[in-house]
Amino acid sequence: LLGQQFASGRPAPTDTAAWLKRLDTLPGKADTAAGERIYFNQKIALCSRCHQVSERGTRVGPDLTVIGRRNNPQKLLESILQPNKEVSPYLRPWVVTLSDGSTHTGIAMRRGGNSEVYLGVDGKEFRLDKTKIVGKQELHTSLMPPGLAHTLTLPELRDLLGFLTQNR
Repeated sequence: LLGQQFASGRPAPTDTAAWLKRLDTLPGKADTAAGERIYFNQKIALCSRCHQVSERGTRVGPDLTVIGRRNNPQKLLESILQPNKEVSPYLRPWVVTLSDGSTHTGIAMRRGGNSEVYLGVDGKEFRLDKTKIVGKQELHTSLMPPGLAHTLTLPELRDLLGFLTQNR
């Protein structure tokens, strides 16, 4: 299961203050260079599969280049721990069902003309013929799966937060 290996004994995802306290008690300081490696690693944090920093990565979720200027570490950690708590309306995914029974999930980009364009989880746009759409449902959840913090050790999480907040 996602994150099971590091989840034991950790605070609840809703207790951001306890998480920060736990991170603050770690020896040493955040290593922002290590945090950058974690961010862009395709097997560890998975951040760059959906987010960009300085135009590197895939643009599905918000661009995180200057996230440290807009959010304090507590707010940023809360977003990682509880990705479904606050989802901007423009980032809410849609599940679209076509007349052939297939379903497609993506973020609505354009809906004019004879087709609708969505951004898929792979960062690529896909176009659907409006005449073949038989159902649409807007989800009020993030495409970011909960539990990603549990795939990291606490020092890795601290380093990742250090990297994301270094441009404050």
